Amino acid sequence: MEYIWVFDENRRVYPKEGGRCIWREHWVKRKVVGETKRSWILEGYGRVREKVSKSSPLTHLYAFSEEEVSQKAWVHDNAIKICERVRNASYQQLMDISKIINYGEQPNE
Repeated sequence: MEYIWVFDENRRVYPKEGGRCIWREHWVKRKVVGETKRSWILEGYGRVREKVSKSSPLTHLYAFSEEEVSQKAWVHDNAIKICERVRNASYQQLMDISKIINYGEQPNE
C-alpha cells in the first residue's frame, strides 16, 4: 500500500458560489512511509507521524482507494435524501424495498 486517504475535518473547501463546505474535499491523500506488524505509518506534517491500525482502522476516517472515498461521498450526499423518500413511499414501494434489502417481515398474503 502506497497511499491512504484520511478524513481531515479541519480541511474545508467551499463552492465558489458560496454555501456549505464540500464534504468530499475533507479527504486528504497521505503517503504510507512505513509499517509495523499492527499499523501503517503515514507521512506527517513536520515530525508528527500518524499510525493507522491494520486490524481495525476507523472506517469512517480512512479509505484505501479513491473509489472508496467516492463511495463514501455518495452515501454521505444521498443517504438522508433516500431515507426521506422511503419515509413517504407507498405500500408497494416499501414491499419492493424490503425485498431488495432482505427485510424479513413480510405480511401474510
